[in-house]
Amino acid sequence: MNSIGVVLIYSAIILLLFLTMVIKKKLRYAISGLFLISLGVLPILYNNEIISFDIGEFSIIRFIAYFFVIFAAKDLFKEGFTEKNIKLKIPTMIFAILLIIFTTIPTLNSMNILAINIPDYPVMIDYMIYIISGLFLIVGIFALIEDE
Repeated sequence: MNSIGVVLIYSAIILLLFLTMVIKKKLRYAISGLFLISLGVLPILYNNEIISFDIGEFSIIRFIAYFFVIFAAKDLFKEGFTEKNIKLKIPTMIFAILLIIFTTIPTLNSMNILAINIPDYPVMIDYMIYIISGLFLIVGIFALIEDE
């Protein structure tokens, strides 16, 4: 797949994520959850040479994707508060906080807005946080009693 095709695919995803701000909660959780899962799975597939493109190749798309990761983390955190099952409530909130921290601190540091940074850690941790957080959002769909 050439660079233009990848940019078009990611642009369509970003447009879809913009639309998630105005759609119903269940659909928003589904789209955000699938986006987070893909944000974790695609780099793993790229690193194992299963696919030939990576989101890291396009910095503006990566930046916009991180912007939406924050929105997904907000949804995940809100879902953690409303979760009735304590076995899901605490991990949901922990992964939402991890998602926010691991996304905002390095991004703000790279833009010289924040003077602190997280020490180096394996990038696979980011991928796993994205995948697990996405799964929690997908599980949150089934826990929703009412759709706003």
